[in-house]
Amino acid sequence: MAVGLDESVGVIVKALHDNNMLDNSIIVFSTDNGGPASGFDLNYANNFPLRGVKDTLWEGGVRGVGFIWSRLLKNMHRVSNQMMHITDWLPTLYEAAGGDVKKLIKPDGVSLWSALSEDAPSPRTEMLHNIDDVRHIAALRSGDWKLRLGHTYGGNWDSWYAPPQVDDDSAAPLHLFRSPLSKILAQPTPPPNWSDVVISCGPKPANASSNCQPTRTACLFNIRDDPCEFNNVAASHPDKVQELMGRLAAYNATQVKPANKPIDPKSNPKYYGYVWTWWKTLDEDGKESYIQEGFNSIPASSKNMNKFQKPKTSDL
Repeated sequence: MAVGLDESVGVIVKALHDNNMLDNSIIVFSTDNGGPASGFDLNYANNFPLRGVKDTLWEGGVRGVGFIWSRLLKNMHRVSNQMMHITDWLPTLYEAAGGDVKKLIKPDGVSLWSALSEDAPSPRTEMLHNIDDVRHIAALRSGDWKLRLGHTYGGNWDSWYAPPQVDDDSAAPLHLFRSPLSKILAQPTPPPNWSDVVISCGPKPANASSNCQPTRTACLFNIRDDPCEFNNVAASHPDKVQELMGRLAAYNATQVKPANKPIDPKSNPKYYGYVWTWWKTLDEDGKESYIQEGFNSIPASSKNMNKFQKPKTSDL
């Protein structure tokens, strides 16, 4: 999969180059969240040395890694550590394309184009990672500080998971910088010091796994100094804990009731050639109806669904 992805990106970049569009393009490659490491959901992603996995509120679950390439950037070949939330991409790219961010109607994010292009300070100073009153979890980042409460999966994925192939002296092979694609991208120079792109947390304290008990009381971490969340400093900074608990309460006061609907058996891919697709439509009056004839006369919870003749792939 990774090889296929690399080849696909190369094809796209070459197409942009061949059509004289590359100089006016912005290429962003980013994860949406931390990876499912160490067998989580039968996967082996790598968030090391950060703590946690996907669907946890540790940095290994919420921190994204990525890169941005563009000849429109004014300050290139550097590592950006400015705070950014995924909702910031829309106003950021909108401004980069020449749009007036002030004309966006109540955007959730803020533009970081100056921060990414010129290495200016990030206008974002706070982000709510999550509030889930059902699972009793919450986390908030404000400046260098991060407050978190509760845990997922009973705390069984709250550790640090080093993949077996980790080598502290590893670096990308130099031949990657001499590929055909590198010629199109003006032969990027390998970073002189790979430590610039590696998170280093130092030795893990003996009590790192026990000094935070988020189901009992809120934990506080200084993410700038302690990105691996080794040291819970809530006891020594009670005022900061109280301040961030207040911010969490303010966010929670604005929540709306979830719009989740019950599972509809009629959406099962087996009825649509084993393809995930839409199964309902709306008419001009907003009335819902199923796209498969016969479904509209069967209750959504009916046991007769198993007897319904699924359509052939050729009929879709």
